[in-house]
Amino acid sequence: ICTGYTANVDASSSIDAYGSCNEGFLWYWGGNAFPHNSASPIASHIYFNNGPFFIKLVVTDINGCVDSVKKKINVYSSNAYFKTNKNYGCLPLTVNFTDSSFADTTIATYSWDFGDGNTLVRTTNTSFYHPYNTAGTYVVSLVTISDMGCASDTFRRTVIVNDRPRSDFSISALNCLKDTVYFNHITPPPGAY
Repeated sequence: ICTGYTANVDASSSIDAYGSCNEGFLWYWGGNAFPHNSASPIASHIYFNNGPFFIKLVVTDINGCVDSVKKKINVYSSNAYFKTNKNYGCLPLTVNFTDSSFADTTIATYSWDFGDGNTLVRTTNTSFYHPYNTAGTYVVSLVTISDMGCASDTFRRTVIVNDRPRSDFSISALNCLKDTVYFNHITPPPGAY
């Protein structure tokens, strides 16, 4: 199973010499989880950490006789993570994305959302570039899914794209060699470079 998922267990097939005279079912989930004691043979537990765990069932019948069984469960995780070569810059901005995701098994898909309306699903973790052609603040997100079907939490980074600076000027007409020259700052309209 995957981290954050529920392990459902069923001890209904536990029997004693008198049929179904079980007094109680004590479940040990492994790790640091508290045991669960129940009159019902059906129980569940959510695993928040990855790794191998041993689930142990202790059954007691009405005569005080005790039996136990232990079974191994593997809990898998997938963790998304990436770096960028730039977190901010001016238009046009091209950002290099380097994946550093990891999982207990193989990562099958990398689902990218660049925050600008573009998405990409990849099956490799090689570095790649994505261009931003409009100024704005973009939240880039990545979710990985392992070959066991385990999805990571969403990992996010913000990319800020600024307009390029705008500059322009004019100069007064020159009539004579020793005339004073005046430079006038002109604010160009938005979008003009």
